Amino acid sequence: MTTSTESPVSSLRADVTATEQDEVSQALLDRFRCAPVFSLVWMTFGPHMS
Repeated sequence: MTTSTESPVSSLRADVTATEQDEVSQALLDRFRCAPVFSLVWMTFGPHMS
């Protein structure tokens, strides 16, 4: 079910290190009312796995 308050999923065009995630999360929440989810998938299956 889609409501008028739901937004599409998007991604950042930048790598966010683990030490920066709290700061980035708060900035996105404050500016855009957006709650980011950081994933470890890139670290596990990134380019080094080629």
